Amino acid sequence: PLVLVDGIEREFSQIDPNEIESISVLKDASSTAVFGVRGANGVVLITTRRGKAGKTQISASTKLGLQQPISLVEQTGSYEFARFWNMKQVTNPKLYFTPEQVEAYRTGSDPIMYPSMDWKKYIFNNVYLQSQNNLNISGGSENVRYFISVGYTYQNGLLKELPGQMYDNNYRYNRYNYRANIDA
Repeated sequence: PLVLVDGIEREFSQIDPNEIESISVLKDASSTAVFGVRGANGVVLITTRRGKAGKTQISASTKLGLQQPISLVEQTGSYEFARFWNMKQVTNPKLYFTPEQVEAYRTGSDPIMYPSMDWKKYIFNNVYLQSQNNLNISGGSENVRYFISVGYTYQNGLLKELPGQMYDNNYRYNRYNYRANIDA
């Protein structure tokens, strides 16, 4: 749908909820006709908060959350892989892994030549942080009213920061929002 914030087109995902006064959804043909073809999938009209005459009011909010993946693909270890590979190769007279190699994977006696790595534990975080912070200032007189909002949203990624890396392969989300509505 077409999203209009105070009459200006914007992405819905980039709007801070603390700035919203009201939301109207236009979905039938007669109400979206003024928007032409762009309103064919509906129109979302968002009105942001305005200042009210009176003393200055300051409000701050912080939301913290922890995220955790619901499920990750369970993979077999090196020992199970070697055993299953040999079972698969039973029709082939030349086995890929010798019984000594399979045993070395099982016992972990030579971790350099026969490693067994749990990549899921090594690469992925178990939980990761997200936070949303906001500061609003509003007030004014009969002639001048103001509403100022500053927000910051952070969401950490699923991947761990590995030691010795030249770059950071984790994906994070940082969003800064600011809005100043001044009515004179």
